[in-house]
Amino acid sequence: VHYHDLGLGRVGAAFIAISKVICHVKPDVVLCTPAHLNLVVLLTRILHPSGTRLFIREANMPSQTLPTQPLPAVFRALSRWLYPRADIVLCPARRVADELVDILGVPRSRVSVLPNPVDWEGLAKARGAPIREDGDGLRLVAAGRLTPQKNFAALIECMRDAPTNTILTLFGTGPLEAELRALVRSSDCPDRVRFRGFSGELWRWFAGADAVVLPSLWEGMPNVALEALGCGAKVVAMRSAGGVAELKPVNDDTLILVDDMCALAQALWSLEPGAVDELRQCQLSTEHHRESVAKRF
Repeated sequence: VHYHDLGLGRVGAAFIAISKVICHVKPDVVLCTPAHLNLVVLLTRILHPSGTRLFIREANMPSQTLPTQPLPAVFRALSRWLYPRADIVLCPARRVADELVDILGVPRSRVSVLPNPVDWEGLAKARGAPIREDGDGLRLVAAGRLTPQKNFAALIECMRDAPTNTILTLFGTGPLEAELRALVRSSDCPDRVRFRGFSGELWRWFAGADAVVLPSLWEGMPNVALEALGCGAKVVAMRSAGGVAELKPVNDDTLILVDDMCALAQALWSLEPGAVDELRQCQLSTEHHRESVAKRF
């Protein structure tokens, strides 16, 4: 892999620098993600060498992400104008594909669903022995950026009504960390929600959990759910979390979908804590295996 450092701190400053690299390399295909960079590369396409194809990838739900952008009306207008000009728009789920057509006007023939790949064999080797918090009771794990999208504040609120021996272990960092920690301290269960930041052993925690919880308000295709299923864990997720409802695990009971936080709490508290089997089998369907995705790409 040849790496070109543009020496810039913001995507918005990269119009000329990116165009220079593309003209120097003369690639057959430019593959671009995320949304801000997609727009920059689409705007500069006129400067690309003749015959260069442009693939962009939209990882999330446009209906949810467009309103969160600076100057959302401008960002939406630019997206509607530029996204249909790409040769191919890749996305990780059918729900995202539908929104690309309905909201951004991308021709259906140019939209391609490419599942997120998971190296499940690598997961099996890397996870080692399962890890879980000591003691009896449910052991829940959640992971992701500590931002409003991930909805961890609502999950912490749910812990107020959890059985008293339930522990939620939360992995991740982000701008809401101080706020979430304060919420835990002010709750009735400060010792039952534990922050562990970033961990290189996350897969071992997935393998040791009674459930991996995904309370996100929206997603494209959540890699947390994919990797948890790859570790053989049960996943309890909001149906609104993008393409999660399109997943087809090996055993249907390893994926529980709910429509709101009340139903999510009920689903969690109905689980039985159990001994963790170190030989948990991968629950991920073959379409997400690395080799299958590479072949499709």
